Amino acid sequence: MNPVSRFFSKLTMKPQGMTIVIAAFLPIFAIVSMFPIVASMIAHFQTDPDAAAKVPLMVTAPGLTIAILAPFAGWFVDKFGRRRLLLICTFFYGLFGTLPFFLDDLNHIFASRLALGVCEAGILTIVNTLLGDYWDNESRRNWLFLQGVIGPFLASGVILMSGLVASMRWNGGFLVYLVAFPIYFAMLAFLYEPKGARHMMKLRQSRPARRLASRLAPPSASPR
Repeated sequence: MNPVSRFFSKLTMKPQGMTIVIAAFLPIFAIVSMFPIVASMIAHFQTDPDAAAKVPLMVTAPGLTIAILAPFAGWFVDKFGRRRLLLICTFFYGLFGTLPFFLDDLNHIFASRLALGVCEAGILTIVNTLLGDYWDNESRRNWLFLQGVIGPFLASGVILMSGLVASMRWNGGFLVYLVAFPIYFAMLAFLYEPKGARHMMKLRQSRPARRLASRLAPPSASPR
């Protein structure tokens, strides 16, 4: 057996792993897919004197949102669960990602990119959390290695696809975000809430009820 076959034979939970590996690329996707359309967007909004500054800021706006929300993302993941929150973030990622295709106002596009960053922060946090939940150290390293190998190929493909679509229309590159919806359905089919995470959620949800019950409980009779 050659090394490549041996490597893939050691991978466990392949549907879950491939879904997570591809989903982990979505936050990077939001930047690389915009490179081919920057010039055409500046040209389209040439009547706006600040377009040359606003358009590059629009490209990096999701990264700004991630930087602001990253410290709080882990708390939301623990409170609301991995799978459900990942599905919500991925669905709205596709929605907010393609929304600028239907907009013709640079400020509205900028706002949609900020909303996209909220979804990216959730996706980035959850896929990394699931890597730790689903696999032990060795298996996790294998999937991280595969993610590092696949990433550059995906990035090149996205830039090429975005450039081809943008050559037909100035905002055509935003249609590339529709790829989030097949990933959403793959998540729906293959991903599950880790058992340990479900236990922690139930534990947290039961704490307020236990505290309320202890407050309402009658005081114990004092010994005579």
